[in-house]
Amino acid sequence: MHHKNRKLFFYHFAIAAMFFSLLVIPTVLWFGLYSKPEKTFHSNCRIEDKLTSLKDYYNDNFPFRKQIIFLYHGITSKLCFRATCHIPGNEPNWSFLRLTYRGFTGKNLFSSDEKKRILQKLEKTDSFLRERGIKLVILIPPNKIQIYPEFLPWIMRKKQAKISACEELVQYINAHSKIIICHPKAQLRQNKKIGLLYYPNDSHWNMAGAYIAFAEISKFIDEKISVPRQDEMPWIQKDVSFGDLGLALPYKNPFPLGIQHTFAEDAQHTYDADRKERRIRNPDAVSKKKILVFHDSFFISMEPYFHHYFQETHQCAFGIDFDLIDRERPDVVVWEIVERFTRLILL
Repeated sequence: MHHKNRKLFFYHFAIAAMFFSLLVIPTVLWFGLYSKPEKTFHSNCRIEDKLTSLKDYYNDNFPFRKQIIFLYHGITSKLCFRATCHIPGNEPNWSFLRLTYRGFTGKNLFSSDEKKRILQKLEKTDSFLRERGIKLVILIPPNKIQIYPEFLPWIMRKKQAKISACEELVQYINAHSKIIICHPKAQLRQNKKIGLLYYPNDSHWNMAGAYIAFAEISKFIDEKISVPRQDEMPWIQKDVSFGDLGLALPYKNPFPLGIQHTFAEDAQHTYDADRKERRIRNPDAVSKKKILVFHDSFFISMEPYFHHYFQETHQCAFGIDFDLIDRERPDVVVWEIVERFTRLILL
């Protein structure tokens, strides 16, 4: 048998053996060695309710349920390298978006032409704003995989590139223009010891990670703002299912809560569903600047901090809207676009 065919046969045999083991072992334990809480029904229970209750009971008490789910994703990713949406980490409750791995290994670097085109587009946007007396600040949240590579499987972790496509792009823009770009990768990595900054089973940063990023970007927006260090703030924590990866798996994400509950309590909120715009006015804010934010989902965790520190925050989903800028005439435009979507600037 050809070497390649033998290798393929081994993979198929290994997957089949693991599949049948996952079926047989929990079933044997269910009927024999595995202790389960007793299940009782009310005498007037409907058949439909009884069946639903039995299904929930079986799912909740199935032996090694979490371990089986984790092992399944491990098999499909490490043996087959199947194009699943996420990569299971080396801890049961950690996962990463698969599309961010190419950036981690440096396989999606921008070409010289792409970097020039991105710079030209940003300079055109910056020039448009400067003519109107408006400052442009670009925020690029790092991919979680760049902040927590230690939770990747070791065979994937060792392929980390010396520089990511995003870092190379930021360096290029800084070297050839005066455009303000905030890419707080270093600040986030330096503060990991304080606590979790991203959700283990989600691609987004949490309130704590967003706070560190806000402390950094606020320096470019208004120098008069003084943001306390994260370790000086009161934080509580609860477990939630959240976002793109968190909802797909059975684990909960530690969710830091705290200062957002005391922020902007008297702020006035208006929302335009058709335009996907949101406006928050806080007359008691420290900064009197009017901020217009174009953003993706990473900005959600930053909202309380903008609402607290700035007198007016106008939010609009996704790309730059020049007509909206002319209509609103803000003091500062913040363009937030997460690292994995930076290539969309070319569009």
